[in-house]
Formats: sequence, C-alpha cells, structure tokens
Amino acid sequence: MNLELLVEQVGGIARECGKVLAKESLRWREIPVEKKKGGDNPGTQVATEIDRMLEVMLKDRLMALVSARDVGWLGEEGGDDGSRFQKPYFWCVDPLDGTQAFVAGKPGISISIALVTREGRSILGVVADPLGESLYQAIDEGGCWKNGERVEVITTGEIETFWDGTWQRHPMGMELKEYLLALGWNVSEVSGGAVMNVVSLLEAKRGCYFKLPKPVEGGGSIWDFAATDCLLREAGGVVVDIEGKPLSLNRRESSFMNSTGVFYASEPGFRETVVDWWKTQKSR
Repeated sequence: MNLELLVEQVGGIARECGKVLAKESLRWREIPVEKKKGGDNPGTQVATEIDRMLEVMLKDRLMALVSARDVGWLGEEGGDDGSRFQKPYFWCVDPLDGTQAFVAGKPGISISIALVTREGRSILGVVADPLGESLYQAIDEGGCWKNGERVEVITTGEIETFWDGTWQRHPMGMELKEYLLALGWNVSEVSGGAVMNVVSLLEAKRGCYFKLPKPVEGGGSIWDFAATDCLLREAGGVVVDIEGKPLSLNRRESSFMNSTGVFYASEPGFRETVVDWWKTQKSR
C-alpha cells in the first residue's frame, strides 16, 4: 500500500468535503438537531442531516481508493458492520466532529479520516478544519504536515492543559483542576470537538489533552481519536492511554474509549504528572 499517494488522495477528498461543511455551517440556525444514543456525553448524543450526508460522500470516495478485499469501514453515523475485524485495514471516519458546536454556530468542527490496521494502529491520519481552511496530514513514520508544511510539537513555553467535557462531570475533576493550577499550568475549558482540541497541540502550544477513564460509556469513541493519534505521534508528541500504552483503536468490547482513557501530550512527563495524582486519589 502506497501511503504517500494515499494520504494525498485522502487529503483531496477531505478538502472537498470540508468546503461542503463550511458552506453548510453558514446556515446552522436552519438545521434540525436530532438525538441519538451516544454514551453519557451530550456532544455525542446529537446528529444532523449534514453528519449523515458527509459520511455518505466520504464512504463513496474513500472505499474506492483501496480494494474492498483489504479495507473495512467504521463511521460514526453508519453503525459498526464488523468489517473492521475481518479486513487487514479499515477506514475510521468522523464526518463532522464537533456536531454540538456546529449546531450552535461555534468553531471547533472538523472532518477526521484515518486508516487503521486490524491490530488497532492508525497508519494514516487526515483532518480538515473547514473554518480555518487548514488540512493536517500524517502517515506512519512519514511525518505530520499542515497545508503542505511540516509541523512538530513544541516543548518550551507555558503549559496548556485541555480536558474535554466539563471538569464538573468527572468525580475528581475540580480537585484535579485545582492541583494543576497550583503547579502553574494553564487550564483551558475547551469547546468544539475532540479532534480540533487535539489539533490545538500542533498550533504552537506546549501541553496536553486528556480524558480520564470512567465506568460509564463515553469518553469519546475510536473515530474521535484515530486520525489525531497518527498526527500527533508523527509530530513528535505522545499518544497513549492512561496506563501509558498505545491507544487500542480496534476494540471489540466497545467503540467508546472510557475504559482506558486517552492522553495526548507534547512531552512524556505531562502524563506522569496527571496520572500519578489521579492514582493517588483513587487509592485513598
């Protein structure tokens, strides 16, 4: 499989669909909001006709790029047909990440596309930011690029911390927030989808973005993290679960990541700082 050629083809598809999304975002007040089952996070419980339209567009184009013998499909809106366990690879797509922001006319929306191995490793990641007119691309061991220029995480400057969802929704959220503030870290109450929150670590910010494990389904799904896993790794960052293991992006138990959590950082020490505190509190 020629990943160099494939990532360019996928980039073109993402740009095309991104233009459609940017146009549709101008009429956000007119678009009906629908409810769906999506774990305990309000952001994953909403959908629109635009989510579904984009997924159909993406599936038609992406599935034509690789032989059907070799590639399966997992999209947020189309359900899980199990092909990701049967094929050597599968496309993992979030056609409109940040739907809650989209229906409120706010920034933080994106299109996220990844190619993932059956073993659960993301080997290609593409993210289109339609409002910022930016395209992020990465392939395994091939680097990370923004609009054709190489990007890398930075390891100097103030520390910025992003925790998706509200701090109040996690039982130890406010305590952890106060602990990080006491260390001198900046703590941002993020908005928008998980994809663009991770991409913010590629935008000259030193820090981390994470979701702690929790007992109920939620904490984002495979399609929220598959593309950015490849992007941040190839930009020199760290992408692991809370235990420090590589993200498992083809879990049979559930598409949700709540049992393992996720941790993105510009350098390894940030995870230890957060997780050591978290484990200490759990053992009390």
